[in-house]
Amino acid sequence: MPYEYNGDITTCPSSNIGGALYTAGNTFAQNTALNPLREDSLWAVVLLAGGPANVTLPITGHPLGVCHQDYWGSKPFCRDDDSSTRHASGDAYFDADDYARDAADFVTDPNNGQGAIIFAIGMGDKIRNDDIRNAGGEADIGEKLLTYAATGAGGTSDVGLYRHTVASSQTVLREIFLEIADNIATRLTH
Repeated sequence: MPYEYNGDITTCPSSNIGGALYTAGNTFAQNTALNPLREDSLWAVVLLAGGPANVTLPITGHPLGVCHQDYWGSKPFCRDDDSSTRHASGDAYFDADDYARDAADFVTDPNNGQGAIIFAIGMGDKIRNDDIRNAGGEADIGEKLLTYAATGAGGTSDVGLYRHTVASSQTVLREIFLEIADNIATRLTH
């Protein structure tokens, strides 16, 4: 989502984790001649994020995305920094973190979603230490979201994994991607 401040702060943030997850999950549902559904496949999403969720796709009643005005005045924009309180869609305080958790449920839920597995990688310091409000919220809210997406979303026991790295070197990322590949290969052979 591009930055285009027009009096509505909703258009300013840039970490649309929920939108990325919904896009990935909807890809599994597309049955076309070029992309036939393969029910016998193992569906997996690899999510790479560098910060907490702070923006959403447009939803009904919110053409620019969800961002309650109470979250406009101080950083971080568009989220409450409280992972223990999850608001339902339609609630006035539904925020980008809530939206991303709903998206993770959609991707992973085997009955009401896509039944895929999420492998999440948190890159950089902001995943674990996004303390913009000076101890006014959870500094590790990004990590809590990625951990939830990979290991707790959708109410399934068939979970992925979450890894964090401060370094963005090819060597470190290669190790994480090899661990993910090994995890997938093990699932395919058993």
